[in-house]
Order: sequence, then C-alpha cells, then structure tokens
Amino acid sequence: MTANHGAYALCVMLAWAAYLTAEQQLQQQQQQQQQQQQQQQQQDEMLLLQQQVEAVEMLLPQVWDQAAILDTLVNEVQQQQQQQQQQQQQQQQQQQVLFSPETKFFVP
Repeated sequence: MTANHGAYALCVMLAWAAYLTAEQQLQQQQQQQQQQQQQQQQQDEMLLLQQQVEAVEMLLPQVWDQAAILDTLVNEVQQQQQQQQQQQQQQQQQQQVLFSPETKFFVP
C-alpha cells in the first residue's frame, strides 16, 4: 500500500504540476493577447489620427479661401454701413438746416 500511496502521491503531484504549468501558459497567452490588442489599438488610433490630419490638411486651403471671402464680405458690409451712416448724417444735417428757425423762407 505504501507503494500505491507513493505512486498516487506522485501522480497527484505530477497532475498538479501539469495544471500549474497549463495555468501559467494560459496566463502568458492572455497577457500576450492583451499586449497585442493594446498594440493594435494604439496602431489603429495612430492611423485614425494620421487620417484626420490628412483630412484637415486637405481642407485647410478651402478654409483659408472661405475665410478670405468672408473677410472681403465683412469689409464690404462695413463700408456699406459707413456709407449709410454718412448719408443719414447728411440728411439729418440738411433737415436741420431746412427746418431751423434761422432759415428764412421767401414768401411773396
């Protein structure tokens, strides 16, 4: 019986060692998979950023063109507003002159 107990104990120890080895290998595989996934995710993020940069670089000339157009339009609107203000001031001055008490009308 001692030989059987010894053989049984040896089998249990070998089975336990095999289990631990398999468990360790499984953990290593999981770590490798996680590392690969992280690397892949980083590569994907870098690729996405690169694509976004390229898209911005492509659109940038159009944005500058539109900004120049808007600047021109703003300047034109400001000039028109200034002209309108000047015209209004001139009209007000003319009305003040026409309707002021100092203005003498010739009545026959």
